[in-house]
Amino acid sequence: MSGMENQIPAQILLIDDHEATRETLSEELEDSGHIVSQAENFASALRILKEKEFDLILSDLVLPDGTGMDLIAQARA
Repeated sequence: MSGMENQIPAQILLIDDHEATRETLSEELEDSGHIVSQAENFASALRILKEKEFDLILSDLVLPDGTGMDLIAQARA
């Protein structure tokens, strides 16, 4: 028994400008049964957030066009 039988998959937005990191984390989260959407920067994350709701946002703090903290603040607004 894996323990996944009673777990509800989380909708996760993963934001990281480093493609290999983003892909690896996404794969690990999906292997754990979660549904992952990816964004490579602040602007693309905002576009995705306008289209869909997420249970969890995981973001790199330093993005090429903003910060993860600013993104979280805008997502909460």
